[in-house]
Amino acid sequence: MASAYNDPALLIGAVGGPSGVMLTHASMNSARYRDLHTDFHHHTYEWSRFTEVAIDRKQKLVGLEFGWYNDYLNKHSRSTFPLFAKRKAFDSILKLVEQRLPDVPRVDRHVDRG
Repeated sequence: MASAYNDPALLIGAVGGPSGVMLTHASMNSARYRDLHTDFHHHTYEWSRFTEVAIDRKQKLVGLEFGWYNDYLNKHSRSTFPLFAKRKAFDSILKLVEQRLPDVPRVDRHVDRG
C-alpha cells in the first residue's frame, strides 16, 4: 500500500514502524534492562528510620513505617514499606523485625501492598 502512492515517507513508515517495535521489544528483554528495573525497585533503608511496625496477620505481611520529606508538596509524609515473604516465612520475618527493632511500637492493622 505504501508503494502504491509513490510516497517515500509512507514506505519508510511502513518499514520503520514494525522494526522499531521489534527493536524496542528486544531491548526490553535484555539483561541490562532487567538490571535497571531491579535496581529501581530495590530500596535500602537504615533500621533506625522505621518508627512503627504494622503487622497484618490476615495477609501475612509486615509493614515498616517511616517518615520522609516530600519536596513536591513541601511537607513531611509517612509511608509504609511492606516486607513480602512466603506465608511459611512470616514468623521468621517477625522474629527478624523484633531483633532489629526491639523498641519500635507494633500495631496489628491492614498493610497496603502497594
